[in-house]
Amino acid sequence: MFVLKFSGGLAAALLTLAAHAAPVLPSVTAAGWTTDRYEPASWTNVGTYQGRNNVLGIGINDTTNAANRPVGQQGAFYNTQGRQIGVTGGTGDSIAADLFLNEGWANSQNGFVRSDLWGRAGLVGNEAGATYPIIGFTNFGGSPRLRVWDGDVGWINLATDLSTLYGTWVAFEIEALASGYEFHVNGALVFTDSAIGAAGGGFTNGFLQAFNYNETSVGVTGNPAYTAHWSNPVGNAVPLPGTLALAGLALTLLAMTGRRRKPAA
Repeated sequence: MFVLKFSGGLAAALLTLAAHAAPVLPSVTAAGWTTDRYEPASWTNVGTYQGRNNVLGIGINDTTNAANRPVGQQGAFYNTQGRQIGVTGGTGDSIAADLFLNEGWANSQNGFVRSDLWGRAGLVGNEAGATYPIIGFTNFGGSPRLRVWDGDVGWINLATDLSTLYGTWVAFEIEALASGYEFHVNGALVFTDSAIGAAGGGFTNGFLQAFNYNETSVGVTGNPAYTAHWSNPVGNAVPLPGTLALAGLALTLLAMTGRRRKPAA
C-alpha cells in the first residue's frame, strides 16, 4: 500500500490519500466461477459494453423465478442468484469490481433490481463464524440506493448521491482490515465494519450476485427481466462528489510541504 501522509499540523487534519493493494478477485469473466445458491438465467461474457471489454452480464428473468425452480428451492433464499470463486486474501487485500448503474434503475416502476459484490471470510466448508461483507445497489423497498451488509446490524443504506452516477461504471471495493472491512465506492471510504466476529479480516471467496424478485414471499410478481453488467476495475470510474476536490487539495498541500522541506540528499 502506498500512502501519502502529511507531517506537522497537516497530519492533524487526517488528509490522507491511499492506493490499495491489487484486488485478489479473479477476472469477472474468468473460468472457475461456480453457482452460488442458484444459477441465474444467464452468466455471460457480453464482450464490449459501455466502453469496457470482457464485461460480465448476469441475466435475471422469469425462467428462474420461484414457480420455475425445483421443489425445495422455491424460497427467497434462492432468489439470490449468481456465482462465487475461491480467493486468498488477508489484511490489506481487497476484492473489487465495477457495476454499470443503468439509468432506468433510478425508477423502480421500470422494475426491481438488485446486484451485489460479496466477500466471505472463515474456514471453507464451515459456516460457523463465517463473515459476508457485501456492497451493492438495490431499488427495492425504498428509494434507489447503495448499501452494505454488516453482519451485526444488517443492511445499512449509504448516503451516496446517485444522481451523478447513473449511466456510469461505479467501482465497488471491500478491503480487509485486521478485524473488519472497509467499503469503498469510486475510491472513497463509505463504511467501516470493525466488529466482524470470529472469522477475522480476510477473504476465502468472492461472489457476484443479482436478485430475482418474482417470488411471493417478497410480494412481487411479473417483475421485468434485467441484466446486471459487471466489469473488472480499471480505475476510471466517476469520482464521488468532493473526491476530486479533496485530491486536488491534497496535492496542493503536498506541493507546499515539499517547498518548505526539501528531501535529504
